[in-house]
Amino acid sequence: MAALALLRAFRRRPPPRDIIRIGLLKTAGIGDTVLLSAIVRDIVKDPQVEVYLITGEANAAAAKLIDGVQEVVTLPMTHPLRALSTLRRYRFDVLLDFGPWPRINAILAALARAQHTIGFRTAGQWRHFAYDRIVDHSRAVHEIDNYRRLAEAAGYRSTSAPLLGKGEPVPRALLPMRPFIVCHLWSAGFNGSWKEWGAERWRAVIESLVTGGHDVVLTGGQDDRDATAEFHRELNAASVRVHDLSGKLDLAQTLELLRRSELVISVNTGVMHMAAVVGTPVISLEGPTPVQRWGPIGEHVMPIVSTHPGAGYLYLGWEYEGAPSDTMDGIAAEDVLRAAHAILGDEEAGSPRTRLRARPTPVRLSRVPVHGKEPQERVAGDSSTLAS
Repeated sequence: MAALALLRAFRRRPPPRDIIRIGLLKTAGIGDTVLLSAIVRDIVKDPQVEVYLITGEANAAAAKLIDGVQEVVTLPMTHPLRALSTLRRYRFDVLLDFGPWPRINAILAALARAQHTIGFRTAGQWRHFAYDRIVDHSRAVHEIDNYRRLAEAAGYRSTSAPLLGKGEPVPRALLPMRPFIVCHLWSAGFNGSWKEWGAERWRAVIESLVTGGHDVVLTGGQDDRDATAEFHRELNAASVRVHDLSGKLDLAQTLELLRRSELVISVNTGVMHMAAVVGTPVISLEGPTPVQRWGPIGEHVMPIVSTHPGAGYLYLGWEYEGAPSDTMDGIAAEDVLRAAHAILGDEEAGSPRTRLRARPTPVRLSRVPVHGKEPQERVAGDSSTLAS
């Protein structure tokens, strides 16, 4: 990085007069890639521009769900020299690095043969020296607003909402016969378990929904199959019948499942973002993740924010050292169920047919702003926000 910094100090390259081929570099994060779809939508409004999404293997499938992209370029990030060789085949006019902290991304961008590079200056990361143009990354705004600033540095004003294209059909044999609710229990990535909610609380909510006449579908990736199967067995033992589709669908089929569901209840992860942008009502469970930085964006989202005093400490996504691991315990099952009833239009949260064993707290409404957008409805208990 020091050598690249010295090189850029003496050779800051101006942007080209004409931009035809533009690369957007985002090598990890399904949810981040979903947010990036908003930037793609605005750039492709320029009819002469070809947009290339440059991803890692973990988020390539998400990138392929975004319409308007000329090509998804998948880099083998565990083999940096091969990744660089692949990237250098594309002589981009402008290359934007949407990663706020990985130094390997900055190195790849600097050596990519692009005419002009733009990237973030993030406090404490010391990677911004590699770029021709620098944009300050802010912890005070939602990540999509940081992305918009990066796009504006390249000359593209971004105002569109994130949007994904069509998914793939789900085999009919796997779908419930009636309208259904999706529950996504798992979070991938570093210390993902710290974003997961207690199994006993999930059981309480799902049991109440099923008793109230709703079908429930459990989702997860290949790595979640065993844990979901065990949870499914526990529900069956309690005579709570649900559908386990964990590991049975690819990402494009999962997108279609989310689009067809009447409600998604999820921890903060890529599936949550996917469901939000396709317009499905979403209840997101927010513990270590601050909703103002990483919350779902959509027309019908209701974040349930932990009341734990140490909640909401993540900025870039890896700041776990010295932080509490139990912030998800500050989310009450009663609050989640009450939010679900509000969305589903059930008779009432405390009806004998659907109530939880514990008594729900009262609901009140107020108006609060969310990362510079229009004020949002707040449904509190004290821990839920409804944006509609």
